[in-house]
Amino acid sequence: MKKLLSLLLLSCLLLLCGCGAEVSAPAEPAETAAASAADPAETVIVLAGDHAEIRGGGASAEGSTVTISTVGSYRLSGTLEAGQIIVDTGEDAVNVTLILDGADIANADGPALCVRQAKNLYLQLADGSVNSLRSGVEADLASYDETRSGAALFAEDDLIIEGGGSLSIYGYRNNGVTCKDDLEIRGGTLTVTAANNGVRASESLVVSGGEISVSAGNDGLKTSSAKKAGKGYVEISGGTISITAQDDGIQAATDLRITGGSVSIDARKEPVKAAGVTDIQIELDLAEK
Repeated sequence: MKKLLSLLLLSCLLLLCGCGAEVSAPAEPAETAAASAADPAETVIVLAGDHAEIRGGGASAEGSTVTISTVGSYRLSGTLEAGQIIVDTGEDAVNVTLILDGADIANADGPALCVRQAKNLYLQLADGSVNSLRSGVEADLASYDETRSGAALFAEDDLIIEGGGSLSIYGYRNNGVTCKDDLEIRGGTLTVTAANNGVRASESLVVSGGEISVSAGNDGLKTSSAKKAGKGYVEISGGTISITAQDDGIQAATDLRITGGSVSIDARKEPVKAAGVTDIQIELDLAEK
């Protein structure tokens, strides 16, 4: 009887211990920093060498080409080798926001980022992020040909660059940045290396903030079209700009207005050149020729 009672007590004790024990759940798969920081409303695009993983709507991937086709915000991270990001909203003139959050995109034969159609493309550099866009290969700098197209960042429509991250732009084939409409730089740390023009906009180029460093085989900052009334100007009201150019430092198709910020220019030809009235209200730091 005592033996049976002892066995019963031992069984109860084991049962009580089992009820009090904690069982650990399996660990969840680790997410990328960009994905975990993303807003639920954003589409997350993780670049993975020769392909991309997409979570959310509005974007599709075919091999190493990612196409964004609808209005919305898209957060990009990772590395895309020999690939391209295309923004094309078709007949819908809508705003698209691209958030670069540790993204490196390279295309040997054309733009790394190509905006074919969008009302406005907001290119946001996530705070503290390091990003790069590259068109061509470094050897292309020594064999530049004007017939060779392909800016590292090419936009058919308005382009706004902002944020607290950094972006290195390598336009080894041609220009660093080409915008066919209005281009505004509001923030970010931009380092541009280009075989041809560093940053070229057709209708207007406005810099209101950020840190911009340009090394160009032709002009540093440039607008190219005076066809529309009131367009073709370059306007600088803030930011820190450093330009090394083998042609002109800043060239405006119409007016050049510099009312703030800090501008340093080392140009083989003219530091600043404008077809219209030049309004310069700050002292430029110009290297001796």
